Parts: sequence; C-alpha cells; structure tokens
Amino acid sequence: MSTTPQQQQPDSLPGSTTSASNEVLRISPQQFHFTASRVSPGQVSKVKLKNLSSSPVGYKFKTNAPIKYSVKPVLGVLAPDESVKIFVEIA
Repeated sequence: MSTTPQQQQPDSLPGSTTSASNEVLRISPQQFHFTASRVSPGQVSKVKLKNLSSSPVGYKFKTNAPIKYSVKPVLGVLAPDESVKIFVEIA
C-alpha cells in the first residue's frame, strides 16, 4: 500500500486551524499575497489576526531571514474579539 504525503503550500501560515471549535486566533487570508508597495521598494502582504476567544491572546512573528522579511507589528496582545492588521514586507 502506498500513501502520498500531504504537502503544505510554501506560503501557508502554519498554526491556522479549520475547526471553529478549536480556533483561538483567526488568520486571514491563510496565504500571503504580495503586491507592490507605494511607500517602499519591496512587496507587501497584509494579514489580519482576530482573537476568537474570551481571553487575551498574545502573538509573535519570528523570521529566519530578518534581512529579507520585515513584519510589523512583530508582537502584541489581542483582547477578546480584537483584531490587528499585520504587514509583511519582502525586501
């Protein structure tokens, strides 16, 4: 019997869940879509984080290539039902 491993898209956001009962933090869209920036030479993608829980939730972005990628804001705490837009820039 042969099985084919499932592959995750390279620009998918790990940690996002599809089961509404287990979701604490909603990430949308679940893939980065980069477009040219009007204010910088790189390309920018916007990601929205929303706290679905009844408690505050902290988040932190970490990159393994800080020279190539910039994330703002890098970290924060979201109150219940609060959301934030995250900007990811490729240099």
